[in-house]
Amino acid sequence: RETDSRDRQPPTAARHRWADETVQQARETRDRPVSTVVGTDPEAVAAAVERTAGARDPTGVVLGEDASSLAAVVETAPANTTVRLLPGRYDATLGVSKPLTLTGAGPETVLDGGGNGSVLTVRSPDVAVTDLRIEGVGDATTGQNAADDGSAWDERIRLAYGYGDAGVRLRGANRSLVENVTIHTPANGIVALDSDDTVVRAVDVRGTNGTAGFMGVLPMYSRMVVEESRFEGGRDAVYTHYADGTVVRDNHVQDLRYGVHEMYTSDTLVANNTVRDTEAGIVLMTRPTANALVGNDVRDSGVGIETAGTAAYTVDNTLVDNEVGLSIGASRSVYRANTIVDNHVGVRSKTLLSTNDVSENDVVGNDRPVSAGAGTLATWAVEGRGNYWGTVPGLDRDGDGVVDRAYRPTNGVDRTAATSPVSHALSRSPAARALRTFQATAPGLRGSGVLDPSPLAEPVHPDRIDTRNETAAATTSP
Repeated sequence: RETDSRDRQPPTAARHRWADETVQQARETRDRPVSTVVGTDPEAVAAAVERTAGARDPTGVVLGEDASSLAAVVETAPANTTVRLLPGRYDATLGVSKPLTLTGAGPETVLDGGGNGSVLTVRSPDVAVTDLRIEGVGDATTGQNAADDGSAWDERIRLAYGYGDAGVRLRGANRSLVENVTIHTPANGIVALDSDDTVVRAVDVRGTNGTAGFMGVLPMYSRMVVEESRFEGGRDAVYTHYADGTVVRDNHVQDLRYGVHEMYTSDTLVANNTVRDTEAGIVLMTRPTANALVGNDVRDSGVGIETAGTAAYTVDNTLVDNEVGLSIGASRSVYRANTIVDNHVGVRSKTLLSTNDVSENDVVGNDRPVSAGAGTLATWAVEGRGNYWGTVPGLDRDGDGVVDRAYRPTNGVDRTAATSPVSHALSRSPAARALRTFQATAPGLRGSGVLDPSPLAEPVHPDRIDTRNETAAATTSP
């Protein structure tokens, strides 16, 4: 399909800018004056109060002496201030209903919910939770009917996904921040309902082994930023439900079912994430549109990236050692400059009509370069540039970087020509040439599959291609 795809590029730069601005605004809550210093050791509390005295003299609270519980301290702390928790273990199931910053001293500050329900529930905008560890999350992964207060049509979805136990639960908590928090959970890590412009960054969510447990971060009806975090174990690292515009970037994901799982979610940016050992690295489902998947690296998984819906922008990703590298299920979409190497199936095409721009991808070293379902013949080239397939029949006689022979990766002869002398000879036989010429003049006689009319003579990203699979120096054969 020869077309200009520039008008199909979503505003990825604008989405990064929005995320940058949202992060900057949310992180301003870290600078609130300290109103309360909390600990269990009187001497440590007194020393901390002395160190933080200044523009506002903080109150020192020794749990067990000055207050009976951390919940009581949070309840009485002034709005728009910081409650600082010294190192120690705090038995706490907290609710925050005012703009407040709750900050610890790092992993040495532990909030322990005792295994009963969500540990920290936030029902106010502009709340920050930073620099602490959360344990003792309840193991309920679904909600009770009495917990739901939304519309009836998606009640089942909300209860099944949005109302289970969590380390941090946000509801109506716009512009909130969860940063530098470690969460050990048998259920959810962080759930955000109706909490736009919320930021989750530099968190470490550890779920149960394998794919039990639930979601690391779950934005539901919430546009938010999830960045620079680590997720290991559990079901999905990031699961979105009607979270249009969400940005998920620079995260590390390992040993889950799905890395990023988007449901009913459009206009997102999923960028520069590293994903390992999943059933699927990045999955788009349920009729999304205009999602951008850029610069992600997915390996050792069932499916690297799977798209659906329309107007997906899948560019510059690295997909290596997966069962399926890239699964194309979105129409009217752009797939460009991806490195798809050493997968069982490089690209799986599931669309019925040829409406996608597929060009300048490196598809090499896969057991099968392309698997195509029933449908019309898809032509993968844009403005005279197709994809790099490694050694293919033909030569670049005029030195324009394009092999002077079309390549059909779904054709058994073309597909094996690089490794089979018989196929190589057959691909250059007079009969094969005559058949190609006849099909070119009578397109109706072409079978379904994929045709690259302008295969590239050199890889787009030679530095990404593992030398054990392909030697970039030898790219074509006569």
